[in-house]
Amino acid sequence: KVFPQLSDYPGRTLKAQINSIICFGFKVLGDEGARCFNAWDYAEWDGNVNDDKALVSDAYEILKNADCIVTFNGKKFDWPFLQTRLLRHRLDPLHKIPHVDCCKLSKANLFLFNNRLNNVAKYLADAEKREHEGWEMWVKTHGRDPLAMSEMSAYCAQDVIALEEVFKVLRPF
Repeated sequence: KVFPQLSDYPGRTLKAQINSIICFGFKVLGDEGARCFNAWDYAEWDGNVNDDKALVSDAYEILKNADCIVTFNGKKFDWPFLQTRLLRHRLDPLHKIPHVDCCKLSKANLFLFNNRLNNVAKYLADAEKREHEGWEMWVKTHGRDPLAMSEMSAYCAQDVIALEEVFKVLRPF
C-alpha cells in the first residue's frame, strides 16, 4: 500500500536499482557517538532525492580503509545495496573487507525469540533501537519533511550505537 509512494515499482522500493541511500551511519569501535551522513546534507539531493552519488562516495572513503565492518543483516542487505549504488554511479566497489554480521552471529549461536536488532539489543546489551512511526517516516523523509529527516538521522545514529553494544556482547562468537 505505501510502497508505490516511493517508486513506480510497487513492492520493490528497497532494491538498490530503484532507490537510493538516504543515511549512512557509522562509528569506530570505542569512539564516542555515531556519525551519520544524510542525503539532504548534499546539494544534489535538493534537485533529486535519489541522487546519492556524493553520499555513497563519502561512505566509500570511510569504509575503504576499515580493518573490519560490523553490521546487522548487512551481508544480506546493506553491503550489496551499497555496492550496487557505488557501481550505479560508476564508482569503484569496495574490496573484500572482513565483515562481521551480528544478525548471522545471533542466528547461528543463540536461541532467541527473534533475531531483530532491537530484540537482540534489549535482551543482551540493555540497548535498543529508537522508536519511530514506521514506514511513514521513510515516505516523509523522501518528501523532504524536516521533522522526518531529523528523526531519520537520529534513528540511523541510534541503530549504530545499539549495534556496537550487541557486537561487544557477541564478540566471543
